[in-house]
Amino acid sequence: MVLIHLTVKPSGFNGSPLKTFSDSQYTAIVSLYGPQSYFLNSHITYHPAFNNTLLGLRLLQADLMFIDLYDFWRLPVLNGNVILGYGESIENQHTWLNSFRELRQSFRNGCFQAFDVDKKCFNSWVLTDYGLKISMLIDNSEFKLNNSPYYYFWKRDGDKAVRVSSLIDRMKSSISAIRNYNPVVFNAATDTMRYAAFFRYLKRTNTKSWNNFLQQISNVQIQPEVKTPTRWKIPLFSSLEPSL
Repeated sequence: MVLIHLTVKPSGFNGSPLKTFSDSQYTAIVSLYGPQSYFLNSHITYHPAFNNTLLGLRLLQADLMFIDLYDFWRLPVLNGNVILGYGESIENQHTWLNSFRELRQSFRNGCFQAFDVDKKCFNSWVLTDYGLKISMLIDNSEFKLNNSPYYYFWKRDGDKAVRVSSLIDRMKSSISAIRNYNPVVFNAATDTMRYAAFFRYLKRTNTKSWNNFLQQISNVQIQPEVKTPTRWKIPLFSSLEPSL
């Protein structure tokens, strides 16, 4: 039997929202289409664990990112200061534009195969880890998790939602550009996927250790304090909307 002492340090936030999320039956974290949404006015809803947390804010931005790539390379600001969590730093001031250009090209190449007679490439997308396997390994006494979430694009075909495979595959191949465009946001999404998978594995295979972990982290205060938005006006067009 191998005993692992694990220190959980996902970047930018503590593990409290993740442990609550992982201990629940739900797999969705944030949606722009809550019950009070209408037309282009979005009612943003969160899994309760992520309400008013920095992690909730990061995951919302990851979901919104393709709507405005001209702006969402930036991080949210409060009282004139960029909101940063534990281990986070601003790294993309001078590199985001190259990543943006690469993403635009990848998007256009992926859409070229997907256009139908109405020149519609997609209707929407979701950031997901559906179908992925998360591997765990120990490298030089360091515990590591691998794999990254991806963007699933779809479009309407009558009353069906159809997968846009060419665009999904193209954007998967551009994962480095997505990460470099906004490292803080994409790393937060990646950490969430990986640690949620690990925590649920631990809960399923070692209930005693999981309950001990829950007890140890029960009094952790979530820092920094933020207020997650619940309303947003959706633009008519995405910054990736091609004009072919």
